[in-house]
Amino acid sequence: MDVYDLFSKFELDLLPRDWVKSLWEDDFSEAVDLPAEYEMFLENTDISELMSTASSFIREWLETADNTFSAANRKSSSLNRSSVNTSTVDSKSWQNLISNNVQHKALVALLSIFIVRGKTEKQFEVKCLGLIATDFYLMLLAIPGSQVFHIFNPILYSHAVENLKICSVLSRTSGSSKPAPKKRRGKHHDDDDYDEEEESDDEGDLLPSDRSKVVKLLNIVLTDLLFTLRRFQLKGQDDSLLITIQILILITRLEHSSASLFSKSPPQNSPSYLAYKAYKILIDLGCPEHGDVENTVMFIMREMMSGFLIFDQKGLKLTPKEAVVIKDHSVSFVRNLLTYLKDPAFKGVYTLIQHIIVKIPDKADLRTKGVQVVIELLDVLPYSLYSHTVVWIMSLCHSEHVKHRITGLEIVTKLLYGNERNLDSPLKPFHPLKKTAKKIKGSEEDDEDEDDGGAILTQQPDFSTTKFLLGTIFSRFKDVSSTVKAKALAILANLVSSNNKNMRHEMESIF
Repeated sequence: MDVYDLFSKFELDLLPRDWVKSLWEDDFSEAVDLPAEYEMFLENTDISELMSTASSFIREWLETADNTFSAANRKSSSLNRSSVNTSTVDSKSWQNLISNNVQHKALVALLSIFIVRGKTEKQFEVKCLGLIATDFYLMLLAIPGSQVFHIFNPILYSHAVENLKICSVLSRTSGSSKPAPKKRRGKHHDDDDYDEEEESDDEGDLLPSDRSKVVKLLNIVLTDLLFTLRRFQLKGQDDSLLITIQILILITRLEHSSASLFSKSPPQNSPSYLAYKAYKILIDLGCPEHGDVENTVMFIMREMMSGFLIFDQKGLKLTPKEAVVIKDHSVSFVRNLLTYLKDPAFKGVYTLIQHIIVKIPDKADLRTKGVQVVIELLDVLPYSLYSHTVVWIMSLCHSEHVKHRITGLEIVTKLLYGNERNLDSPLKPFHPLKKTAKKIKGSEEDDEDEDDGGAILTQQPDFSTTKFLLGTIFSRFKDVSSTVKAKALAILANLVSSNNKNMRHEMESIF
């Protein structure tokens, strides 16, 4: 069977031209009824099996072209290499397919029906068929020329990618906490709203066989999405890039029980593997073919921010332990992103840390959690970005907002009790904390543990940067806010009474 036999099996001649034309003119915005004649064809055809076979065939077809291209380039001389490249590309492209009467518009119109139905309808089988159609559509995009011949449509692509939201049923059935539906009070209420809530709740109750089917389908779609994105460019399609990032980050939330996601690959038949693969695709999106890398990283960091805000989990159906695991994964991902992309990722990560700090609430216990997240992020930054970020944190201690000055002081204090960074410091691996970090003596929430303060200073940092950090604390002794002033004085008292010899020497050299 060749590719033309494959497309002929869809009997696209049964789709009227006017019907196809109307869908294209409406940009596939909604699902319409299939023509009666085509419905009769579907009654005798396993369309899901046909689309799955077509997806696998096209992938092998394109991979064969890649292998032929590589082999020909190795054997050919530099004089005739360009002709080999041209013939290889032209033979397996939309230009060649359309010139051989493949009805691309009818095929895309047909897929749009299954894709949009999968997104909008609630029946499990319809949603699965939508995923299969999504996978087939992604493989069509991987064929060279998909943008030139308008196989790619931003609206249809958005519908297709949103079919991956079915991953949320895996999260609901994997033991994560889910609050009970709120009962409405008052005499007047809409019965239809009640029905919708009950139906949405029922969607989460998957049989084990259905759950396995969803995992398998999502695994296939993510594999083919990665395959497609390495051949198809999203450059200039910011909306499509953003919806792709949003859905991938939603999938990363499927793993919230094990912190070892990046240290070893999870089993392929598990939701954890879907999260692992989604993180991999997110890193792959950070290449120039999909647009400005700095902007892409900014998109990713913005959408990932909720994973770092363990001090603000309102509206998220996560236990505190699950929130910490997702935070650990997010920190590890940032480290991997910095290792892979280097400088182009700096601006996005820098902005992420700024936003996290600004969002830390003015409440002692929540502030402690937020400061710890910031310290963990600082630990995985390369020195140049680390230094730049620390300077901004020191400037935060002079903010006009009291809560920001207190947050800045607590971060500076944590840095004083950590290991000093310098230009030769390697990018640190991130190891999730197994226990909550000890509280620093002298803080408002830990005044009674004064005897343990010096024990935290296991290794004193180099004093070139320490002097600037200390200067930041000293500058708050005359703060107009009594709270900030008390915080700075408490930190100083803690440092002066420290049992660490290096810190004591530093204090003696100052005073």
